[in-house]
Amino acid sequence: PTGTLNKYYCGTAIMMGPWFLIGHDIALSDPKAPRDGLSVHEMRAISIGAWVYLLLGLAALRGVLRGLGFREVAVAWTLLAIGLGTQLLQYSALQPGWSHIHSFFAISLFLLCVQRFATGKSPWWMLGSSALLGLIILIRPVNALVVLALPVLLGAGTVGMLKRLISHRLMLMLSIALFAAILFIQPLLWHAQTGQWYAYGYSGEGFHWSSPEMLKVLFGFRRGLFLWAPVLLLVLLGTALLLKRDRVRGLGMVLYLVINTYVISAWWIWYYGSGFGSRPFVDHYPVLAIPLAFFLNELHGWRRRATQGFIAMCCALLLFQMWQFHVHILHHESMDRAKYAHVFLRWGDAYKGS
Repeated sequence: PTGTLNKYYCGTAIMMGPWFLIGHDIALSDPKAPRDGLSVHEMRAISIGAWVYLLLGLAALRGVLRGLGFREVAVAWTLLAIGLGTQLLQYSALQPGWSHIHSFFAISLFLLCVQRFATGKSPWWMLGSSALLGLIILIRPVNALVVLALPVLLGAGTVGMLKRLISHRLMLMLSIALFAAILFIQPLLWHAQTGQWYAYGYSGEGFHWSSPEMLKVLFGFRRGLFLWAPVLLLVLLGTALLLKRDRVRGLGMVLYLVINTYVISAWWIWYYGSGFGSRPFVDHYPVLAIPLAFFLNELHGWRRRATQGFIAMCCALLLFQMWQFHVHILHHESMDRAKYAHVFLRWGDAYKGS
């Protein structure tokens, strides 16, 4: 009651936990290392864990895309675009202590489990889906909106999946119980910290539902999604193509983008403090990869080569700007049009911190 409540939800800590324990065990065997949990060994172990989650998340995403029937070349270029053309690498390699790589992994695996269950695989996949959904919410509660991705993932098969879900009553009850048990970890921690089963740590913060900054979130110089990761413009083209070829998936993708963008842009600090690019969208990359892969899968001839060239240039730009961010050429929080123009494609000591 006289201390500070940890306002963050515990999912990220749960994901870090095994890696932290490995690092701490190494620290305890090193006579020169501090025993406070803050030695280089814990930091290295958590960083390695982030790389593992990155690679497993990409592997799960590949499974999802191949399960949708996309050609291997389209899947490969999609993973390249997501892995090197977006901020995913930033929040794996340089900022592994933030929640985003953990959300990316959990959502990728959740989509894979749902897809496996929906396509007639073992009902045990339902249990995995419920556990992962609970973990996704524990990491970042607003990401419960990932359930809106089901029509994007399953298309017209969404209704069939729900019918199959209801038909396995015992497994459904077990899944609900597991989901609730995982979510209950957070009230247990609140009770341990405060003596109350619920505690709101974001005092003075909240959503401005009537004044979302959607244009700034998508196109602004400070944190614009498409400015700082232009390869994701292909997601819009893929969504437009889906609306023509698969109305259920297309409308589902539009709904997913609009609702999540609205929620992200309604947060009181819509640019989410310091960071590289629009970091809340990193969590949603597994869903955005579906229309991206669909678009690439439909391309042939010179159109495919031109798009692959565009992806390659976007990756090169992203990696260069990631380096600029790391050496303080790009400001960590307060970029604007003038600053962006001043340092665009610039390097050298004269621009560091300028």
